[in-house]
Amino acid sequence: MSSQSKDFLKEVKASWSEPIKCTCMYQLVRKLKRLKPVLKQLNRHQFPDIQQQMQQVMVSLQQIQERVGQNPTDESLQKREREEYKNYIAVCKAHESFIYQKAKEFWNKQSDSNSSFFHAKMRIRTMKNRILSFVNTEEELVSDWKLVAKHFVGFYQAQLGQTSVREEADPTVFNQGPILDWKKQLLLVKQVSQKEIKRALWDIHSCKSPGPDRFGSGFYKDAWAVVKEDVTKAVMEFLETGELLKQKYFVEGERMF
Repeated sequence: MSSQSKDFLKEVKASWSEPIKCTCMYQLVRKLKRLKPVLKQLNRHQFPDIQQQMQQVMVSLQQIQERVGQNPTDESLQKREREEYKNYIAVCKAHESFIYQKAKEFWNKQSDSNSSFFHAKMRIRTMKNRILSFVNTEEELVSDWKLVAKHFVGFYQAQLGQTSVREEADPTVFNQGPILDWKKQLLLVKQVSQKEIKRALWDIHSCKSPGPDRFGSGFYKDAWAVVKEDVTKAVMEFLETGELLKQKYFVEGERMF
C-alpha cells in the first residue's frame, strides 16, 4: 500500500542509498530489513485510515464534479477536477491493496484451522475446477457425466498414448537433424542479463503472496528504478554459486527478518 504514496520512491531511495559492505545477497537482505520500518511509518503517515480517506476523496470528487457541471467553461474548476480525480485513483489503488492484504491475513489465520471458512473455500474451489459439460465436434453441448469422463480420457489417451514402453533415444538420429552451432550453445550457458531477470520478475503477478521477508513482487516492480542493481547482483550471485544466503551466513539465535 505504501507504493501508492507520492513519497514512496523518495523514502526507498533515502534508505537504500546507505552503503553496506558485504556479499550481494547479504546487502539485499540487510537493505530490505532496514527499509521495512521506513515503509511502515510511511503507511501510518500517508494512509492512517484508508477507509475514511476513501470516503473523503469520493465526496470531494463528487462535489467538484457538480461544480464543473454548473460552470462547464471554468478552466480552474476543470483543473481541480483533474487533480481530485488523480488523487481519487491513487487512494482507490491504496484501498485495493489494503483489502488484498486483509484478505491474505484472514486466509493465513483461517486456512489451516479446519474452520467453516476453510471448508467453504474448498467447496468453492472444487466447484470452479469441475468440468460439467463440453462442446463436441458437431457443436453440440454434452452434459452427461459419463460422456464427459469418456471424452477427456479419450483425449489424453490420444495425446499421450496407451503404452508406457519407450524406446531409448538414438544419438545418431539427433546428429542427422538440425543441431545448434557453437555460438548458440554458448548462448545457453551465458550469464543471465538484467533484462532477463526483470522479465522473470514482471511475470510474477503483483497480487501474489509475499515471501517470509514480507516483500512481494509488486514492491520490486514499483521500486525497480532504485533496487534493480542490488536485486540483479543478488540473483546473479546465486546463479553463479548455487548457494542461498543461509548456507553462507548462519548465526545462532539471529533472525534475518
